[in-house]
Order: sequence, then structure tokens, then C-alpha cells
Amino acid sequence: MKAAVLGTGAWGTALAQVLADNGCNVCMWGVDPSQVEDIRDRRINTAYFKDLHLPANLTATTDIGEAVTDAALMVVAVPSFAVRETVAKAAPSCVSGVLPISVAKGFDPVTGGFMSDAIREALPASARREVVTLAGPSFAVEVAKRLPTAVVAASPDPESAHLCQSVFSNSYFRVYTNDDEIGAELCGAIKNVLALGAGCLDGMGYSTNTRAALITRGLAEMGRLVLALGGQASTVYGLTGLGDLVLTCSSSESRNYQVGFQIGRVGRAAPVLADNRLTAEGVKASAILHEKAQKAQCEMPICDSIYRVLYEGADVSETIDNLMCRPLRREDE
Repeated sequence: MKAAVLGTGAWGTALAQVLADNGCNVCMWGVDPSQVEDIRDRRINTAYFKDLHLPANLTATTDIGEAVTDAALMVVAVPSFAVRETVAKAAPSCVSGVLPISVAKGFDPVTGGFMSDAIREALPASARREVVTLAGPSFAVEVAKRLPTAVVAASPDPESAHLCQSVFSNSYFRVYTNDDEIGAELCGAIKNVLALGAGCLDGMGYSTNTRAALITRGLAEMGRLVLALGGQASTVYGLTGLGDLVLTCSSSESRNYQVGFQIGRVGRAAPVLADNRLTAEGVKASAILHEKAQKAQCEMPICDSIYRVLYEGADVSETIDNLMCRPLRREDE
């Protein structure tokens, strides 16, 4: 089976290796000729994994048509802002019945919609299977090292979810299925916003008590919005919700955490964001999440506070004080 992976970043490379390990002939597509040459000719991706030697059945190209032609599945592993454009470029070369797999965590910057919907709109239903969202607690570097990892293939179509599960699963990469696409995508976006907050706290010098409070109360906010928008509670407390939230809020491997940490050290977001070169999906997701929560009349004080730090110039220390001094209430409210 041929598999196309669109994107030569850390996550795309790690997933390409999983597919290659499972016997697929993998062709990655990227826009950086030197990086593509690195993967194709030297079997390494030094931009992300200096010590990882890629399998022989994995190659790369700058020609998106070459990557997707005859591919039975197409993993969309570009940043959220590039998903729609990238899939539209790939669409003319896709074979009928291709399985699109979305791994970007965020929202479409144009519509504010889900990544799965951006793929659906860019690739006609007549040309593909139903979209699958592959998500869960999974740092690329650990998957690349073949360390045990568990994720979820979420799709409204059970057959598509099961196909993704069977193609990706192996002794170190375990895939569960789920029909709650809304919950999986919302959790993936919200956890990035909260990871910015966790990084801020650590950058300010706070410790584990504070982080535990943010994770737990952030999970409550995640649950409120997921349920309000039609998702399932079980997803919130599963791998794409609680699992991914704990991971990204507790490790400096998370790029969102890293950006948040720098904001916490400085005390304000503007100086950090002006020089930031990391792909921190939570920054853009925060603005769209803020709008979604307001529209749904869903109270999300932590996510709202992170939004104000990022977009309204709020001071981090004052923001934390304001959160701690909110009116007292029951935990389940």
C-alpha cells in the first residue's frame, strides 16, 4: 500500500516512519528542497531528528502530485493554517477512495471550523473516504524512538476509523477508534491553549500545585465546551482530552508550553510573540476558541484569561491574581 504524508515536520516524519514500519511505501511531501533531499537521499531529517535513520521504504518529494498519486491514504500533517490550501493542491492527483487523515490540532483560520471540515471542503466526497482525525497524547520525538504510544482515530464513519486503526497500529503505536469527531478536534485545540497557560505558570516560577489546578480546572472548561457543541463526555476523559492535556501541560517538549514559558518569564505576550519561530497552534486557536465559547455562552475563565494575555496585552501576574480571586463556587459548577 502506498501512503502519502503531506508535511515533513516532526509529526509528519514520525507518522511516516510508523507507516513504513508497518509495510507501507511512504512518500512524504514538503516545500523545503533541502529538507526533502535530506529525507530522500540521506534517509534522515536533521531539522527535527538528528539520530533517526528512516526506513528504506520511505522517500520524499517537493511534487505534491507525485506524493499522492496512487496513495490509498493521505496524512495531512501541515500546520492548521495550511491544511485547506495543501489539500486543494493535492486533490487533482488523489485516487478515488483515498483515506484522508487529519493530524493538525487547531482551527481553520479562515472559517474558524474544524480541520476535518477544511479537508472535506477541499477534497470532494466523491474522491475520498470519510475523513479521520488521528489525535492523542503523542510527542513526535517519542513516536520516532518507537516508544509505546496510544492515540485515537476519530471519524463519523466507523469503516474509515477502523481502516486508519489497522494501518497505523503496531507493537509501539496503539490506535483506538472513536466516532466523536467534534470532541476529538475540540480537545486537540483546547489542550494547546491550556498548554500555553501551563508554560506561563512555570515561566513565572510556580510549581506543581498550580499546574495541577490549571490541568483540572482546564479539563472542566474543555468538557463544558465539548458538550455545548455536541461532543461526548467520554472523549473529554479519554486520550484526546485528559490524556493529551496532561502530556502537553507537563512537558517542555510541547511547543505551546515552550512559548507559554517564555511569556511567563517576560510577563507579557507581545515581546515573545514578535520573535517567536515555533509553530504553537494554541496562539491562533485561542482567538477562535474565545469566539466559539462566547457564541455558545460557555464559561471558560482560564482559556479566556490566556486569550487576554495573548491578544489584549494583559499582564500574566495580574491575570493569575484575577483568576484566584474569582467568586467562590461549587467544584461541579
